[in-house]
Amino acid sequence: MPPFLNPSPQPKPTRSPENARQVKSRHGKQLPATPEMKLTVSAVNGASPNGASEIVVRFDATEDAENAIAGRYMVIDPDSAESGTVTDSAYTDVYDAAFPARKFTAERPPIQDLLPGSTRMAMRFDGAQVMIGPRTSDFVTPGTDEDLTLAMAVHVAPSDRKDVGWCIVINKGDTQPGIGVGYDYAASQFVFAYANSFNGAVQMGRTTERFETGVSRVVRLRKVGESLRLYIDGKLAAEETGKGVRKVILAANEGAPMGLGGMFRPAPSLVGSMGKIYIVKGILTTREESHIDNDLADWAQVSIKSN
Repeated sequence: MPPFLNPSPQPKPTRSPENARQVKSRHGKQLPATPEMKLTVSAVNGASPNGASEIVVRFDATEDAENAIAGRYMVIDPDSAESGTVTDSAYTDVYDAAFPARKFTAERPPIQDLLPGSTRMAMRFDGAQVMIGPRTSDFVTPGTDEDLTLAMAVHVAPSDRKDVGWCIVINKGDTQPGIGVGYDYAASQFVFAYANSFNGAVQMGRTTERFETGVSRVVRLRKVGESLRLYIDGKLAAEETGKGVRKVILAANEGAPMGLGGMFRPAPSLVGSMGKIYIVKGILTTREESHIDNDLADWAQVSIKSN
């Protein structure tokens, strides 16, 4: 046999203690301890790799549910003393744990009650109650392209009303939302509002599928650049993309109190119950989106499909 087909055994390379470190996941897999690595991108067939010759790959070995989302986010959980206090027919105080001074208060307090079909406490709205939060300009920077995710566990109660009830909105003015999610009682569809890219006017997208009342849902609205995608129970239900979606949620000098269960004071609020809520800035990874959907589904004790 030619020698090059039967090479002599080579000693294994010596690894430094730092290189030898490994992180074992809950599933027993060995994950690299180094959080990120750089790769050089070479042009193919003379094409430029988008002007970037180097990319960074991040290894995220986080499996701790408390740190499953990177960046800045706000979680409101009416079932948790850590994120607020909801008392029956009394003053309501829920807040951003990172910025406790930014509190949500109720102009007309919602009633604390169980989310239907769940053992978790939720905020129940009767059609007139509105929760007013911190100014949206405190959370979203006016004049800056802001990517954002709004997600919640919500139960839309049966009602004889025929208008749109709003669940959660980032307000650009006292009478207009910059972005938000609601439910159209007349059409039995979920809707989302967003600012138009040309003149700031408010547009509305909606699901083609009908979603009947009396059911708890996991609702997630994802805004990245000029795209908006609405997921219901983990499934893409509606989207709007292109120049009609303004990248900047709030323009200069815009920003009014955030609304939960109501868009603004004269507007109808949601008839039903709102449970755990995520408000997250930035572009989420698929793993982070999955974590939010699964966490909300577990909270509300509902089943969801994979997106």
